[in-house]
Amino acid sequence: MLHADNSASSHDGNRDGTWIDRYYSWGWLGKLPIPVVGFLSGAFCFLVGLALAYTYGFQHDYITTGPMWLGAFGVGWVSAWIRWGMLNLPGQIDYIRSCFIIDDRDYQALTGHWLRRLRNTRAALGISLGVVLITWMVVYHGLLGKTVAPPSDPRLLFTPAPSHLFPLGWYLGNKPMNMILFDVQALPCALVFGTGLWLLGTNAMFLLKFKELPVVPMPGLLVARLRRITAFYLVIACSWFVGVAIVGIVFFKHLDIVAAMVLLVTGSLGLVTFFAPQVVFHSFLVRASALIAHHVNELFRCEFGSMFVGSQLSITGIQHHPSALEKLANMAQITQPCRMWVYEVKDVTILLFGQGLGVLALFAKPYVLKVFGA
Repeated sequence: MLHADNSASSHDGNRDGTWIDRYYSWGWLGKLPIPVVGFLSGAFCFLVGLALAYTYGFQHDYITTGPMWLGAFGVGWVSAWIRWGMLNLPGQIDYIRSCFIIDDRDYQALTGHWLRRLRNTRAALGISLGVVLITWMVVYHGLLGKTVAPPSDPRLLFTPAPSHLFPLGWYLGNKPMNMILFDVQALPCALVFGTGLWLLGTNAMFLLKFKELPVVPMPGLLVARLRRITAFYLVIACSWFVGVAIVGIVFFKHLDIVAAMVLLVTGSLGLVTFFAPQVVFHSFLVRASALIAHHVNELFRCEFGSMFVGSQLSITGIQHHPSALEKLANMAQITQPCRMWVYEVKDVTILLFGQGLGVLALFAKPYVLKVFGA
């Protein structure tokens, strides 16, 4: 799916993107396809943790800890989709330019302003810092805040307690180093996740500004043009659902009420990512239809006002104007009810499956672990 090449568009120069864009376009990485850079990024994060674990003999526990693998995958997955989205968003904005009655200079000024806000590295890193601090506090409480006595039976040494997020080895031995190891691994995850949150929030505000733009009175044209950007937001939403599923697998051992609620709430951001633009597009279509009705009504008054006697159409008037019925038919055709939403049923089906992906993955987790003997 990540087919955009790593060169920037006219709106998105390599120096103007987010810190993720700059990283993906840096040096020889900029010559590689986006999925390859994402894979290498996740692999590098995992290997850094492995090297740190090796320094104090913790490599076996590290390699057998599923969340470490998932965290590395999440870094590559989310960062790659952010790069893809930032490369393609300017083109999507250019594509829907013809939907609005606005001067080119004003349109470029509006879109340029919000694209700069999306690329605000300081703001994105500020959000990421908050995520990092919260993560580190959770890790401190989970690893250093607990006292876990080794089991008397050596055979139970690697049997995790039901309340533990990680295998028991993380709670024994050199716990300060274990915490540092996890903090190192959590840092890139939090940076990427925080950047994603910033982009989703800023994009929502961007759409609210777009809602105020005057549209052309042609609903059919609007639907045709807006289908492409609808598909774009659908892809972004689905990529978010995969990230939510990863979070659920890492932080919950099995599906319960709390896990289901957390997954549904976090997954709802993916739904908002898709449906918020649809609400804006719906307002475009409503206004376009209202404009058509208004203009046809004015034209009707000018063309046929003299042909009516009271509320009845005068046959005599039509006889003097043979083309009147054809004009009336054209007006009736133009004012026929049209689509008021851009999305299609298949889009909603994909979204519902994506929303349930995290719950489904967590439900299947115990059975998958049994297959692998965990």
